[in-house]
Amino acid sequence: MTKYADDTYLIIPASNANTCHSEIEHIESWSTVNNLQLNRAKSSEIVFVRPKNNRNVTIPPPAVSGFRRVENMKALGVTFSRKFSVSSHVDELLTKCSQSLFAPRTLRHHGLPQDAIQAVFQAVVVNKMTYTTPAWYGFTNAADRRRLDSFLCACSSRTMDAFRETRIP
Repeated sequence: MTKYADDTYLIIPASNANTCHSEIEHIESWSTVNNLQLNRAKSSEIVFVRPKNNRNVTIPPPAVSGFRRVENMKALGVTFSRKFSVSSHVDELLTKCSQSLFAPRTLRHHGLPQDAIQAVFQAVVVNKMTYTTPAWYGFTNAADRRRLDSFLCACSSRTMDAFRETRIP
């Protein structure tokens, strides 16, 4: 039986890029001591660059052998691009939240009171949107924030419309 060292993140600043190979060797030796194995086939590498660094175009270091270089990486549930953008994460998040609206809508059709629907919405949709927000919200651009705000506004206006429907005969 082989055990693998999963979910290990090695973050190295550009000024220390030359130490990457030795750091990976250190992780592999640590894995061996702890009866684990680093799975290079599942390992990936991402090189972050400043999004508006037109003046000083830097050549990324050569890829680490056995690692594939990727444009996006999911770390602890948040997808970052190599230019520190979280637009793909916002896309995934809004898709999942839109799909989660099915539950409150179904409960409303079955006659659940509006305050209970609000609680379900809070538990299912809002909690999904706010999970790990402090880690990624600072990387959003104006368009991402506008999309998140418009989704919440649309949901609250739909909720208010449903509230009016249940209260007014």
